[in-house]
Amino acid sequence: MSAATFNAPSPPNWVFAYGTLMKGQSRHHLLEPAEIKSVLPASLAGELLDFGEYPALRLMSSGNSRVRGELIELGALDKVLEQIDEEEGPQFRREIVNATADSGETHFAWVYVIASEKSDAPPIRSGSWREK
Repeated sequence: MSAATFNAPSPPNWVFAYGTLMKGQSRHHLLEPAEIKSVLPASLAGELLDFGEYPALRLMSSGNSRVRGELIELGALDKVLEQIDEEEGPQFRREIVNATADSGETHFAWVYVIASEKSDAPPIRSGSWREK
């Protein structure tokens, strides 16, 4: 997996979920063994791509495009990271980002981003998998 993008003080115990890992979605159950402590509506700078059954995130450092999702705090993230890495597969890589909760607080969090620089998948203009 990719090295941290930011200088986080220690590996984060948060995940930024924007698609199938969000609450109520098909892979959310993969997070449950890690003791979910809280789920906060949140966003980060990026572009969401539509692959039909799932979205993919492309991080962006410029522009005002935001991806909506959830910051999920976990008590024992190490219990599930390897399994989620396998589920996401080689199409995605895990990175650390600084995501912003709707309340304004920010947290370093793991997020899965599309590994390929090029994709023919159309963008989800709303930035929200739930509102595509």
